[in-house]
Amino acid sequence: MNLSGDTFSHNSGGIYLEKSSTLGVINSTFLGASQALEGINAVASSANVTFSTFEYSALSGLPSMFGLSSSLLFSVACTNVKDDSNNLKGSSEPACPGNIANELGLSLLLLQDNGGPTPTIALVTGSDAIGAISIGDCVDLSNKKLTIDQRNAPRPGPNNPGSRDTGAFEFGPATTGLIPPHTPTPF
Repeated sequence: MNLSGDTFSHNSGGIYLEKSSTLGVINSTFLGASQALEGINAVASSANVTFSTFEYSALSGLPSMFGLSSSLLFSVACTNVKDDSNNLKGSSEPACPGNIANELGLSLLLLQDNGGPTPTIALVTGSDAIGAISIGDCVDLSNKKLTIDQRNAPRPGPNNPGSRDTGAFEFGPATTGLIPPHTPTPF
């Protein structure tokens, strides 16, 4: 199962995989009310998650079968999640992969309409996530060049033509060409 551009918030329960399968997630946002309520639990599956944003979430999987890259983590609990590079996290996530950011720079407004088909958590000026990914490391789940964020706004954004931002949101305003809202993928 592959997911792209989805938002999971508060009581949607996140993703729980109990049967052997493979999960791919890109350009998605997970916002929970607490660490236990929202995120990804791949207890019998493999998972590859990239360019996603997690706030008040939990990530767990089988040892070395849950890879996380180019994602932002704030108030997240992790179990058996391996670092596939370029993750940024707050200081309270010692079991999660990635570098500790001085300033994650996530909007205090949390989920909001920042343009695009789903609500997102915006980056704010001064975020360590802005421009943190080199162009060569900006690839999707098929190892192809990633050119959009969760809003379908261009990657790289107009403020950082030489690099990409960590997480589901590319800093800057949404531009023309965004697609209208869609119905989330059912489980």
